[in-house]
Amino acid sequence: MIFLNKHKSRSTLLLISAFLMLVSLSLWSCGGGGGDSTPPTPTGPVSSLLSVSQLKTWIDNGYKDGNGNKVVVLDTSYLPNNVTDYNAGHIPGAIFVDFPNELVAVRSDGPMNVALMVNTGPQMDALVQRLGIDKNTTVVFTGHHIYWMTRAWWTFRYWGFPQNHLFVLNGKGTTAQSVWKAAGYALETTTPPAPTPSTFSVSSWKGNMDMFRAPLSEVQLVAQKKIANCVMVDSRAESEWNAVVSATFASAYAYRFNNSVWRPWELNLAGTNLGDPYSVISVVGSATGNHVLKTPDQLLAEFTTQGFIGKNLVVDT
Repeated sequence: MIFLNKHKSRSTLLLISAFLMLVSLSLWSCGGGGGDSTPPTPTGPVSSLLSVSQLKTWIDNGYKDGNGNKVVVLDTSYLPNNVTDYNAGHIPGAIFVDFPNELVAVRSDGPMNVALMVNTGPQMDALVQRLGIDKNTTVVFTGHHIYWMTRAWWTFRYWGFPQNHLFVLNGKGTTAQSVWKAAGYALETTTPPAPTPSTFSVSSWKGNMDMFRAPLSEVQLVAQKKIANCVMVDSRAESEWNAVVSATFASAYAYRFNNSVWRPWELNLAGTNLGDPYSVISVVGSATGNHVLKTPDQLLAEFTTQGFIGKNLVVDT
């Protein structure tokens, strides 16, 4: 999802595909959020993209960031190869997160149950407590695919964690094309010891639900051009945008919102290709490079050309 401007009014987003939020990681802070107990968010642009060298420094410093906060490194790889990829080699000290059971849920915020919805409050409480995370923890997301690393980042932001405590490694951490290995550092195959559990609960925070989610009724208004100065971005694969899919998936992907703009998420990556444009599900398989993002200047130029800059609200589907 993308926030390109400071918002002058209540701003909401719809989450179907998480990847376009990477723009907010590299360009802008999305506001404070989190309630009175939340550490203050610095003013001005805050990057949530973390370089390999910076993560290595924090690890060498005993998993402490530059402010002395505890650093927890998470591997948020998703199916189908999340377990095997983690076991084959992960960032030193990275704790495996069971993404399908801990970070998403099948539930309804509208007319029907939907898979891959944001996790529930009890799920999130159980996760942060298992990981030993509290309000002062710095969390780094790694894994075999930046699509899911950024979805994990978004989930923590949704529940109220401040942006200046959340970081995504800029590129694949595990498997082939690992930016960690390319920098000359070794992955490890041993499972780190379980952290001391915390008692922290996200229910004590205000959260960013209204900032990061849009109700169906509001999305319908955007599709009807009844909300001014707004653009809806469809970041799915070409096969889904054009409904060129197998019969199994045709009913799910044969539609798109009116007045939406197509920009597949892979275009945000540097030096990658889009793979097979007619693959059935290209979310995981189509980006074959190291998943490093284009520079902010490159992204700004492309978004300016597509008319995204200057909008108060960007909805990603």
